[in-house]
Amino acid sequence: MEKRPAIVLLEAELGETLKALSECFSLSRGFDPGGDQYGHRRAREIENAVALLKASAELGSTIAKIKGEYRQNINVMHGEIWPPRRGTEPAPRTGEGSAS
Repeated sequence: MEKRPAIVLLEAELGETLKALSECFSLSRGFDPGGDQYGHRRAREIENAVALLKASAELGSTIAKIKGEYRQNINVMHGEIWPPRRGTEPAPRTGEGSAS
């Protein structure tokens, strides 16, 4: 089965994003502390890497949505959750569909 052109394009963009992400992390490790007294240059590269991580997550999510494989499960737990109390485990939920 041939991939859709949109998926091919998005996967190529994801690859480029991951290469740029790797470069940002390499740059953040390579700064001389003496030349970056307050750590601003290093911090900026880390901020760039975080932005690229967010972009790559969006690209991955978009690819999954196009392929029809998108699912988002969010578990919210309130109060003290660790260690779990004995006998208070909720019953397993069934019949949950995928969010599209």
